[in-house]
Amino acid sequence: MALIMIGLRGAPKCCLLVFVDDATSELGCARFEKSETTLGYMRCVYEHVQKYGIPVSYYSDRHSIFKTSRNDATTQFADTQIN
Repeated sequence: MALIMIGLRGAPKCCLLVFVDDATSELGCARFEKSETTLGYMRCVYEHVQKYGIPVSYYSDRHSIFKTSRNDATTQFADTQIN
């Protein structure tokens, strides 16, 4: 998964969320979102599954969107919906 921040002149800033298949280097999904959110990644997962079927696994970078950064989170709830 990758994130690219884009800001075109006169247009609101947005994020490009990207899924790339490591085995084939093929683009699995790419979509613009207003911001990087769990819901945006879930939409990418949905599109990817609709087009290619259920994958063996997904993995991501270590960006905090996939893990809580709260110090008070317990181990049981430390992961987000994606992880």
